[in-house]
Amino acid sequence: LIPTLLSVIVNILIAGFVFYLSNWLIKIIGESGSRAISKFSSLLLGAIGIMMVRKGIIHIIHSF
Repeated sequence: LIPTLLSVIVNILIAGFVFYLSNWLIKIIGESGSRAISKFSSLLLGAIGIMMVRKGIIHIIHSF
């Protein structure tokens, strides 16, 4: 329970820090850089989702 709560708190702090510096980050990386990071993050999230589905299907197949 404690590691989970600590992880949630750390993630909230990191997200808050990024939101706080968002205007400064946009000035540095620009609009196109922001779009590129967004597309890369979406691709990474999609790959993680596909991996989880694949592992679930493999687990179901091996359980028979």
